[in-house]
Amino acid sequence: MTILKVNPTQGFLLELNKDLNFLKKAHQLLDEKRTVLIQKLKELKIEAKKLRTDLEDLMAKGFKALELVNIEMGLDEMNRLADSSQRSFIKMELHEQSFMGIVVPDIIITETSGKDFPDYGFFRTSIHLDAVEENFRDALLKLVQLAGIENGIFRLAAEISKTTKRLNALEFKIIPDYDETITYLDNYLEELDRDELTIIKNAARLIEEVKKFK
Repeated sequence: MTILKVNPTQGFLLELNKDLNFLKKAHQLLDEKRTVLIQKLKELKIEAKKLRTDLEDLMAKGFKALELVNIEMGLDEMNRLADSSQRSFIKMELHEQSFMGIVVPDIIITETSGKDFPDYGFFRTSIHLDAVEENFRDALLKLVQLAGIENGIFRLAAEISKTTKRLNALEFKIIPDYDETITYLDNYLEELDRDELTIIKNAARLIEEVKKFK
């Protein structure tokens, strides 16, 4: 703890007490903010974990179906179908939303109505081809959602770290310095008052003694 360099006057003591009250309120607000951010971070982590699980499941199903298609149709035919497919049933819009002053991405995903009509024929194609398309399409949706949530997790974690540093500075440095300085000024001014009172008493006694000799 460090005693701040201030003029040892009653006026500065009053100002320091006002500043200290403000700092304590700021500490309380920052602590409440950090609590809310941590709770939001936990919620996003739970959501991200579920999305990862769903994504892994979809990818596993998609690759299993793709393996069966490759066996039934051959790799060359699969590559030809992939090159000829021009459909895009996913529309993404990137927006931003603010949470406790933190801007986090909000990805809105929509699918066009054409998703129910494949652009490949049924002749000489595998029955597992629909499963390949469906699982990988759904996996892509989950992946985009996961990317947005993980970006939000990163930003929240950075803000929590910044808030924690400010809290620690207030709790372990700034507020203790103010407390130490206020205690020092209280003691100093109290001692000063006692000295002034002693001087006044001595002066009064001398005046009374002088009056006796007149």
